[in-house]
Amino acid sequence: MGCSAKRVCIVGLDGVGLNNILNFLNAAALNGVSSIINKGYVSSFISLPPYTPSAWTSIFTGVNPGKHGVYCFFKVSRSDGFKVSLTSSYDVMYPRIFEMLNMYNLRSVVINAPLLYPVHGLVGLENLVVVSDWASPKQFIHPKQYEEKYREYLIEPPHEWWIVRNNVKSYVRFVEVFLGKRIDLYYDLLEGEEFNLFIVVFSELDWLMHRIPDIVAGRQLNLAYKVLSLIDRFIRRAREICDLVVLVSDHGFKTSRIVLSVNSILASNDLITFKSRFNIGKLLRLKVQNTALFTNDDTRGFSSVPSIIFRNLFTLVKKIVMNHASCRLGSIISVLTNIDYPRSKAFMIEPDSWGIYVDGGYLDVVRRIFSNIRFVRGVLRKEEVFWGPYVEGAPDLILIPQDYVSFDVLMRTEPMYLSCTGDHEPHALVAFHGDDVLPTNSVGNKIRASIYDLVPTILAYMGLPIPGNTDGKPLIDVFTVELPNTNKKANYSQKFKLLRKLQKVVAKRL
Repeated sequence: MGCSAKRVCIVGLDGVGLNNILNFLNAAALNGVSSIINKGYVSSFISLPPYTPSAWTSIFTGVNPGKHGVYCFFKVSRSDGFKVSLTSSYDVMYPRIFEMLNMYNLRSVVINAPLLYPVHGLVGLENLVVVSDWASPKQFIHPKQYEEKYREYLIEPPHEWWIVRNNVKSYVRFVEVFLGKRIDLYYDLLEGEEFNLFIVVFSELDWLMHRIPDIVAGRQLNLAYKVLSLIDRFIRRAREICDLVVLVSDHGFKTSRIVLSVNSILASNDLITFKSRFNIGKLLRLKVQNTALFTNDDTRGFSSVPSIIFRNLFTLVKKIVMNHASCRLGSIISVLTNIDYPRSKAFMIEPDSWGIYVDGGYLDVVRRIFSNIRFVRGVLRKEEVFWGPYVEGAPDLILIPQDYVSFDVLMRTEPMYLSCTGDHEPHALVAFHGDDVLPTNSVGNKIRASIYDLVPTILAYMGLPIPGNTDGKPLIDVFTVELPNTNKKANYSQKFKLLRKLQKVVAKRL
């Protein structure tokens, strides 16, 4: 098996765990997906925490966040108090599989994977076609000449879901139009581009399940049908073009009925410090409907929706209702209340990260608080979940919610409230399909896939050495043929760091 003869397509299904995909298959004729599930190898694995930036980076690097350095869309540094900034491509400290392939002069197309911005933070741009994901500050395509060619497809993702809060069908239509437009670009690259590896991540089902919990529960699946059909048709085409097609998700979805306001609990224990300012825009009667999530006008904020992360890049605006008087004042002039990170002792930034950052002297205090809350199944120290040189950047405590519980980070008067929501859960999906792949019933229970196995498996399938310090293993028993070089190791990480330093030197000279 030659190292460049095989073409591989990875189709990322954001938020679609094995149970979710089976729900979809029971309700719709998805020939592309069903063929892979029924004829290929399928496994579920645990994604902990079940969160987009950390999980996808683990999938595409084959190592845990302690080695690749990505925990959230925001990174927290500790220097004279906490400082919060946006995570970017420069913060991924381990090569992703498309950067590894570049080291062998192999070409990749990468669409919608997290943390591709700025593109110059990636190694091997000469062998990459890159299409930005929904969280990118701007929509782009690399190389630049491709951006000119495909400019009409660079439409903005439908983040402003709250505008159609009371009209679910309108939001569904927004998502359908977005995918219908963008997928033409994906087809063009799949069918017209030379590549060894093609990666595309579809986030639309994640957006719908967040917004419409009934879909997670197996109801109102008709609202997801068009999106499912568009994705399924693309998968069928990928199977015709590529030797190996892999379906993979970063986490699954559940419905929860109780929401725990983590920062409200921390604030009630005097662990969060605030700073407030007036919303001058509202005071001047400007049209500010797009910032409604961040004002006291709305007490129903949906904190886990991607728009919160996307629309405020450098600090998360938090809402607090101090008392009845401040609530009335907020309705007139809209007081914006932010967490004062440098002066706070503990806080959660992104609810789906399940992580709390804690000043060292308060670690036992915070752990004791949440260990005594029955809606929290467990409280883990970061060293119990992550390992590697970048563990210092991890949240200090990881909260494990009960199955029926979600978290939010909005400031509320009540620490817990009832709400039916769609939320992340840790049971993800991986499935392989190709002429050399055994069906699941032939493989049996002799192997269990992990979130880290995709990279070493695909490298071995392509005849390339696997990383010496990977946290995964090549799934050799999935294939009918012997995979070469499974015992041969390479230090991709060291070469990646050297290439990145070289890029910086060249950039400075230019």
